[in-house]
Amino acid sequence: CVFALCAPSVPCSALSRALCKFIGGILLPLGVTMPAIFLGGFYKLNWLICLVVALDVALVVFAIVFANTRGRFRKSPSASDDGASDAADDDTADGGKTHDKQ
Repeated sequence: CVFALCAPSVPCSALSRALCKFIGGILLPLGVTMPAIFLGGFYKLNWLICLVVALDVALVVFAIVFANTRGRFRKSPSASDDGASDAADDDTADGGKTHDKQ
């Protein structure tokens, strides 16, 4: 859960779990292929560097396209929400003034 470390009382939604799982699935291959760039440079294997960079770029483009199509990771508006923001949830509810808590 996204909020597990900072606020255990906040329930995690299935949407945030799905987003975390998706991002983890993207970051793991990116992290695993990073040493291949080092090895390609160390052993002067330019084809390995080009291959890893191409795979990483393709993975990032796929992640951006996949995450932003079909509204996969967006909250659906509830029936009672008419699009107006709630003043309690709005960070600028105090008119844009910031208050320092001392």
